[in-house]
Amino acid sequence: MNTARLRDAGIVLFCVIALVLLGQGTTRFMLTRPAGLRAALRDPQASDGADLMLLLWHVQTPPQAGIVELSHQGRTVVVHTDALSGGRPDLDVGQVVTVQGTFRADDLSVQARELVVHRYRRVKQALGVVGMIVGLMALPLGFRVAPGGVVERG
Repeated sequence: MNTARLRDAGIVLFCVIALVLLGQGTTRFMLTRPAGLRAALRDPQASDGADLMLLLWHVQTPPQAGIVELSHQGRTVVVHTDALSGGRPDLDVGQVVTVQGTFRADDLSVQARELVVHRYRRVKQALGVVGMIVGLMALPLGFRVAPGGVVERG
């Protein structure tokens, strides 16, 4: 067998194995992570006491008396922060947070167990946009337009 074909077969095999492992990891995460708020609101009484994870929600109101209001994609939820280990965090309106807690059916709120403030989320988003712009600007260094289409330089 030709060494180039053997190398190509090895690359394809590596990619297939990598995809299978990625799929297994994603499936494991989805099966073990807490249910979402949408499922809890669909049937509040059955979801009372269920573990919830609110990923990347925005602070809408400043915390008052251990209560903060969060929103994400048009949905709003009240979060009780009085039982957090490590005390109440300093939150400002507009900050992005992730909350892990327990759903309360009586007032359709979440009792937070853990709250993480993503202080540098906006910086990460800006760096992603800058990286995309730099990558697009660098495309002409590797490719050129020829009469037959786009051709690789070099």
